[in-house]
Amino acid sequence: MSTIPVEAKWNTGKTVTNETTGEEDIVYDNAIVDFDFGENIADAVAQFGEEPVFALYHASAKVQLQGAIRAQGEAGVPANEISSRLAAWKPGVRQGRVAVDPVVALKAQYAAADEAGQAELLRQIMGETEG
Repeated sequence: MSTIPVEAKWNTGKTVTNETTGEEDIVYDNAIVDFDFGENIADAVAQFGEEPVFALYHASAKVQLQGAIRAQGEAGVPANEISSRLAAWKPGVRQGRVAVDPVVALKAQYAAADEAGQAELLRQIMGETEG
């Protein structure tokens, strides 16, 4: 088993004056802890137990899936289609980029705009200029 260094940096709440710009710069501190996470899943389970290893996996996988859902929604995929599009999703496997449907994106932009914004968007679509 081997340890790996894990570094964390934090804001100390202090500032110093930057001699070049005169602006206040935030002061950070950091620490490094060498930690043995195990060589593989079986080793991690042997060291820490199934429950914490699964809890970490579950938390990370959930965040990844939320990111995949968000990417679909931001690409204009209707909410009721996202579940079927992600049916084959696997934790830890990078998803390809989601193709944005320009019509869906335009509809979303229109729906999010106020009345003046909608009118301006329609003018742009029709190739009209203000004047």
